[in-house]
Amino acid sequence: MENVGQGYRANSKLLKGLMYGALAGGVIAMFDRNTRQSFMDGGGRTFKGMKSFLTNPLEGVTKMGEYSSRLRSQIEEISGDINFISEKVDELKEVPIQVAEVVMDTKDILTHEGSTPNRAYKTSAAHTMH
Repeated sequence: MENVGQGYRANSKLLKGLMYGALAGGVIAMFDRNTRQSFMDGGGRTFKGMKSFLTNPLEGVTKMGEYSSRLRSQIEEISGDINFISEKVDELKEVPIQVAEVVMDTKDILTHEGSTPNRAYKTSAAHTMH
């Protein structure tokens, strides 16, 4: 049981050290003018937002509903765009198959039906050369 108590004390010292380090880092960061200004601006906006929500909670709920509705419509629009793109990709996957079929059909036509004119051309060319 003594080990459990020692582990707790070590964790406690670690947490205290982390807290002191974070506090020191925050204080050091406040020496920078831009950081102070940003912190003050953000804090002011947060305070105004909280005050506005507390004085008129219905307006805050309405704004959240509007935001949720806009977000939902944007998600639906993106989903539609993804479906459209997916359909176009599927169509493009079929194009090489169709092209290959046309090429094979053309090859078959040229090799089966075109062999007689080729022979006729070769024989007529042979006659004209003599």
